[in-house]
Amino acid sequence: VDLGGGIGMDFVEISGSDLVDPLGRYTLDTAFSIMTTEVTQGMYEALMGTIWQDGQSTFYGVGSDYPVYYVSWHMAADFANELTDYLNTQNGTSLSNCYTCTDSGTTSASCTEAMDPQSCDGYSLPTESEWEIAVRSGTTSEFWTGYGSSLGGTYSSFACNTSVVIQDGVHEPALNNYAWFCGNTISSQSVAQKEPNGFGMYDTHGNVSEWQSDWQGCSYPQSDGGYCSSNSNGSRRRRGGYWGYEPDLINVSYRGSGPSTYRDQTLGFRIVKNVITAQNLIGTLAG
Repeated sequence: VDLGGGIGMDFVEISGSDLVDPLGRYTLDTAFSIMTTEVTQGMYEALMGTIWQDGQSTFYGVGSDYPVYYVSWHMAADFANELTDYLNTQNGTSLSNCYTCTDSGTTSASCTEAMDPQSCDGYSLPTESEWEIAVRSGTTSEFWTGYGSSLGGTYSSFACNTSVVIQDGVHEPALNNYAWFCGNTISSQSVAQKEPNGFGMYDTHGNVSEWQSDWQGCSYPQSDGGYCSSNSNGSRRRRGGYWGYEPDLINVSYRGSGPSTYRDQTLGFRIVKNVITAQNLIGTLAG
């Protein structure tokens, strides 16, 4: 997706057999495309300007290729709508806004789902099930390496240093090669500097924590991999951990949450687009 000024967003499609949860808990019905990186400051500012900085005086990594942070869940949803509108204008399409928002383009944006995000043909935040299938990239391990019986492994210790390895039983690579975490940084870093996972996605562990579509109020995962719409306390899920977390808090299974209005230096997001046709068949990402 070309946003102009040399800024673009890359997506990878997840479809067919890759829609089956590697742990056998659910199978998704609809193919989707997900960003290979977190939304960067350059991407965000191309559509929304510098509002992510409003009210803030201290920053933890600044630059066009750094992930955007200080964004609430509502600001992230507002960006998704803006991206949909931008693509409609550029391509003459009529993709749907997945959210209904007030005070758009401000830090006071307030958004609600216009429909189940998995049924929306516009851009949205990923559901937890979509995010986890994409991040696991066909493996049952907590960290993908492409080696071993689980094609990856888990962390070797809770330590905040570069000696932590991913125990895949073969190469035992350093976690430092795959993630920004408390062992190698004190702020966010430019995206796509570490090794990607098996689907070509970067920074799925650490850098910034990523807002999800789902509310906190449901058990996880649901048997159909569906979106959790139960609002028990106003908190939305976030996944992946951030740059200040220990190894056990940046693995695939760790699930965080927070109020949807919350903004801080740890919170960012990436965007998905579900592949919707008239018959809800698997297809390819338009545009």
